[in-house]
Amino acid sequence: MLDADRGTITDAFVRRTFRDVLDSPAGVICVDIPIGLLDRPGQRSCDVEARRMLGRGRASSVFPSPSRRALASADYRRASEVNFELTGRRPSKQSFNISPKVREVDEAMKPGMQERVREAHPELSFWSLNEGVAVPPSKKTKAGRDHRWRLLRVVFPNLVRTAELPTELRGLSQMDDYVDALACAWTALCVARGNARRIPSEPELDERGLRMEMWLPGR
Repeated sequence: MLDADRGTITDAFVRRTFRDVLDSPAGVICVDIPIGLLDRPGQRSCDVEARRMLGRGRASSVFPSPSRRALASADYRRASEVNFELTGRRPSKQSFNISPKVREVDEAMKPGMQERVREAHPELSFWSLNEGVAVPPSKKTKAGRDHRWRLLRVVFPNLVRTAELPTELRGLSQMDDYVDALACAWTALCVARGNARRIPSEPELDERGLRMEMWLPGR
């Protein structure tokens, strides 16, 4: 949680469900989960634009978003077939593994909620913090985490000097997930302050009227 006026981190916690996140007092919520899904051939423009901005080194961190109908299957082979029939693409095992979270967010979201709840991507936050250059080392490595931590300390000066999990998150979260959460929190703070932008500038709507867009700090 952030203090929007001071730009400082006030506390850190893990919410078990997206509904728990929505029930929090946060004025702006940024999630690294697709909002708005295609059930037709092609890709979401925001995914394509995000990969272009990140370049070859980090583009793979933007997973192809699944089709809504493929989310109904708990079996990877069946989900892959449905997704291929609708979009012409097969999901990776890694993207399939987060399908329950994507479905949870998709079932909860309505167009009127998109002023408060925005889709973000941590690597776009770091791209912005790094002056429009993607951070090449993987966040799974110490070098990658340390690089991202240094960028985060520029905007969150109350972070400790060395990358580490807060006591209250130990045993509940991994360090790379915490780093990603802080990056999305920075995007949320920029949204709250009116200093954020979306890609694409004119997003498409999905079949349920949800805008397919990603938000990142303005530059």
